Amino acid sequence: MKCLLCGNDTDLSYCPNCGNYPLEQEIIKCTKCGSDNSKELFYCSKCGAPIKIYATSDNPKSEKVGDAEKYSEEIEREEFRKKKFKAISSILLGAMLLLAIFYYLGLVNNPNSPIEHQLPQKYSAVITTKINNIDADVGEIKLWVALPIDCGTQQNVSIISIDPEPNKIDIFPEACTRVCYWDFNSSLPTNSSIVIIQKISFVANPFTTSIDPSLIEPYDSYLGIYNEYTKPSQRVESDDPDIIAMAKKVVGNEKNPYKKADRIYGWVVKNITYEIQDQELGARYAFYNRKGDCTEFATLFVAMCRSQGIPARLVHGYLYGTDTSAGHMWAEIYLPPYGWVPADPTGDHTTKSRFFFGRLGNNVLILSKGNVGLSPNDAEDIPFAFSYIAHYKSYNFGKLIFENNAELKKIN
Repeated sequence: MKCLLCGNDTDLSYCPNCGNYPLEQEIIKCTKCGSDNSKELFYCSKCGAPIKIYATSDNPKSEKVGDAEKYSEEIEREEFRKKKFKAISSILLGAMLLLAIFYYLGLVNNPNSPIEHQLPQKYSAVITTKINNIDADVGEIKLWVALPIDCGTQQNVSIISIDPEPNKIDIFPEACTRVCYWDFNSSLPTNSSIVIIQKISFVANPFTTSIDPSLIEPYDSYLGIYNEYTKPSQRVESDDPDIIAMAKKVVGNEKNPYKKADRIYGWVVKNITYEIQDQELGARYAFYNRKGDCTEFATLFVAMCRSQGIPARLVHGYLYGTDTSAGHMWAEIYLPPYGWVPADPTGDHTTKSRFFFGRLGNNVLILSKGNVGLSPNDAEDIPFAFSYIAHYKSYNFGKLIFENNAELKKIN
């Protein structure tokens, strides 16, 4: 009898050459390699490809599925579906990863993003102070300019150079500043200038402290901070009757200092229109005219807080990525046990929100906080509080134009 698989002749019931048993049986051709196989086999004896599906407990009728060609087609379709699924999954996962990366980069570089996602940022800065005399000769000029120190969210401050060198430098840790003083006692002729260039580097950290209003402690009225920063000062007219009345109306019956300040902040953001001014006008101007720039936003917020017994002070500096020719002013309120907490109503003037109440991004250069007395000073200067980026005094005649700006660059 001839074996249907290998063609071997034998008198046995099986083929001793290929092992086919029994000899008389239907042959199935493997659709993968083309080899002949016994219908009794489940896999090709040559390449191992499935011939047919055998019965299982889950599919007891599987033996009726058919031959290898149909099964192979199903296997190929299943493999294609798996490959397609893997490809789509890989693309989706890659897209999600890219979106996550871009989202994170957007958070850490956007000052309007959630502050807790921002990383410390190092900057270099060139601060230029220029005094131009456009009229008659001036006999003497005194100049005070604020420079940063390590303080709170601002760290690793390095003074690279100051040209020309100042006559004196005073450091005031409580005000987060060092004040450089120059006395130009020689005559400054008409159409001439004094230029001072200061180069620094620093690291700005975001303010990330979460404030719990229920933990705010009562104020100690004997504390120096309380007495200093609840009284009126230059451009912070917290004793104005109308400002007092409005602040009282805004806070209502609220007793918690944090919540009182939050209500005042919301009122200032909602009711003051942003409009650039050519000089610092202060709280009273902002209140009665309902407009102003960062100076008016900050001074009015501080004045209203002070009128309600909340210690508040002004902060001067620069913002990265904005017009640095005029600097920037914002505020801080004192909330025990947290200490000084930032608030920048100007930052929310477009959205009318409270995002920058209790938040500060990693894009600021802080030059001074609160009040610092000028030194040296004349008798009439004693009441004056240094809370500016720079201040100057001139003697005799002349007309001076004062310019101050900073160029900030990120250091990766």
